[in-house]
Amino acid sequence: MTQEFVYRTLGEAMDDTVTIVDEAITAARIIDRYLPLRDERAYLGIAAGSLGLALPASLGAQMAWPDRRVICTIGDGSLMYTVQALWTAARYRIPVTVLVMDNRAYQVLKDGMAQYKGGPVPPERLVGMDLESPVVDIPAVAQGFGVPGRRISRPDELRDALADRSDGPQLLDVVIA
Repeated sequence: MTQEFVYRTLGEAMDDTVTIVDEAITAARIIDRYLPLRDERAYLGIAAGSLGLALPASLGAQMAWPDRRVICTIGDGSLMYTVQALWTAARYRIPVTVLVMDNRAYQVLKDGMAQYKGGPVPPERLVGMDLESPVVDIPAVAQGFGVPGRRISRPDELRDALADRSDGPQLLDVVIA
């Protein structure tokens, strides 16, 4: 799946009671093309590119607005900064949906290096920017914190997963190209 497909599908699943808390840094560049952001509570995002805000902020937004459905869109690299917030979500049954845009890399850093260097950077120079070998089993990590997690690798699975309105937290690990 592409990040465009994921955001388009998310946009189709949204209504006026959904709040997106976003930290999918690479994918966020296109979010406004696909999501119907109709009011000031529809979208919360980071301003300066620092990582670690979205997951705990999504829990706060869900507690502040219990009548809304909060979906945290976050990159797999960003998730690593505050993954322990999943325990809080499980402990207090905060019904946030965490949608991980999983490209198995710190892609924003790779893109930044290419821009800084003025072109492609050889993979051997991008040390520590891949989240492979071993691949992080994000659904298992979520389950370890008490949050149901599942890997989404097919388009039909994403639509079905977004339709699930759980009364507790859930994590959807969406594998993207």
